[in-house]
Amino acid sequence: MSIEVQALELNEDLTVTSKLESDVVKVIILDGKKGTACSFYAVEHGQTVIETVKGKSVRVEHNSQTLLP
Repeated sequence: MSIEVQALELNEDLTVTSKLESDVVKVIILDGKKGTACSFYAVEHGQTVIETVKGKSVRVEHNSQTLLP
């Protein structure tokens, strides 16, 4: 399962405008070193890891899990 990362547009003052979506968790990365912003949906159950190299975000990894009844 892959994560769809979407670039977010920066406003002139380097802020981001994003709407809250009902019933979902969205992760937003603001990378001041690269001057970029992006977002993606968090997995429903599991872990999300944002990997950095020299302080810059480079990779997102997630481990999805299924809960047993």
